[in-house]
Amino acid sequence: MYVSLGLMAHSQIEQQTHNATLMDTLRIVFLLTALTLLASLKVLWRHTLPVRHASKAGEEGPLPRAYPAILLKPRPG
Repeated sequence: MYVSLGLMAHSQIEQQTHNATLMDTLRIVFLLTALTLLASLKVLWRHTLPVRHASKAGEEGPLPRAYPAILLKPRPG
């Protein structure tokens, strides 16, 4: 009787530990995904911000760092 109760308690503790480990893993994956998404949005925001300001003001503003070099050549005429 006591042995079966002990085995049941042990298996329940083992299951709870497994669930807690799984939840911790999912929490870490979720946080890393959220941080990666925020970093990507920050990079996109930085690269489009000068272009947006320039188009609002109607004048040429500073170019983003990743601007294609072919567009920097002067136009003929």
